[in-house]
Amino acid sequence: MGPCQDCVASLLGVCRGDFCQAERTALVERAERAAAQLDHDLGAFDKVDGQPRWRSECRNCGLVVAISIDPEPGQPAMWGKALSAGCPRGSTEVDHRPDEAAP
Repeated sequence: MGPCQDCVASLLGVCRGDFCQAERTALVERAERAAAQLDHDLGAFDKVDGQPRWRSECRNCGLVVAISIDPEPGQPAMWGKALSAGCPRGSTEVDHRPDEAAP
């Protein structure tokens, strides 16, 4: 059984995410690092009602990342477009060299 099936808060239907703080924090940090490598700037992770999942959107482009502290067998603990596609608005590098063709 996964952590949620063994959790008394989940069994009683009162899960607020407080009981799995350590596991969730570790997954959030992993997701934030992975998304940042693709220039995403994630917002806060919000709990998905009735599920052991949290989701966040990139503040710049809206692509989503989701995490689960109790993924189904064979499924990843984190997923989403923000983990596989670069942020089209995230990179702020600008070429400051003068345009040689300009008069």
